[in-house]
Order: sequence, then structure tokens, then C-alpha cells
Amino acid sequence: MIIFENNQLSRKMIHFVKYNFIDDIFTYLKPKLSDYLNKNPNWRDFFVLVPVPLHRRRFLERGFNQSQIICDIISETRGNKINNKLLKKIKYNKHQVGLSADRRRSNIVDSFKVNLSATIDYDSRIIIVDDVYTTGSTMEECAKQLKMSGYKSVWGLVLIKS
Repeated sequence: MIIFENNQLSRKMIHFVKYNFIDDIFTYLKPKLSDYLNKNPNWRDFFVLVPVPLHRRRFLERGFNQSQIICDIISETRGNKINNKLLKKIKYNKHQVGLSADRRRSNIVDSFKVNLSATIDYDSRIIIVDDVYTTGSTMEECAKQLKMSGYKSVWGLVLIKS
């Protein structure tokens, strides 16, 4: 599921959040995201939200995980549970921005693992939440790890597709 159309304003907002560490932009995005979720008939309350995790080093650089903030907004709007410990980022990677599709895929391979101490019912419906979908490499790698661990229903939600 993609929330916002891919336009210059959407891309700039996400860029400011990620690279200028201006997470106040989510104050602007929150009503738009909430409106989308409340109007979208495909949305289901019974999904467990799993934010794409940041490596600890990247989190310390940025000070927040934008995917977690998106999950918080969704949970506040729709009441979904969040499991922000299910996936772990175990490899510190270069930023994906500016890399070719092939480099993005190879850059992200084996970067995530399922945290076995935070597992939930394997029949749970999971939505992996991220800010941007470019080639799908990050989303696919997260989904692959979850499916290899036994989760059957894994979906993805992003703010924009670039």
C-alpha cells in the first residue's frame, strides 16, 4: 500500500526527515495519513505493524526511526499493535539513495534478522512499514526474513513510491 503520491513535495518532506533530521514534518503528515487510513476500505485493524528497523549506529546518527514514527501514527489512528523488536538491523549499510537497483539489492542482503525473543503468533498478519519504496529491496529483504521464520501473511506499507 502506498499512501502519498510521488511528487516533489512528498519527496522533499521525506528527504528533510531522513537527512536533515527534521521529524516535525510528521506533524504535517499525520492528519493526511490518518485521513487515508480512515477512508481506505482495504485497511484492516488486525495487522501487526513492524517498522523497518535502523541499525543502532544509524539510529544514533539520526536520533529517531522514521518508520517507527509512521507506525506510531497508524497505531494512534487505528489501534494496531506495533512490534518494533521483531526485526533487527544487523548490518550497517551505506545509504541506499543514489545507488542503482542492483547495488541497492546487494547492499541490503542479509542486513535484517528476526529477533526470536520478540516473536509473535506465526498466523499474525504483519505489515512492514517504511517511508519510501524505490526498488523494493529493503521491503523484500525484511519480508524474506519474516517468511523464512514462518510468518505467512506479510504485507508492506510505505508513504511514497519514488
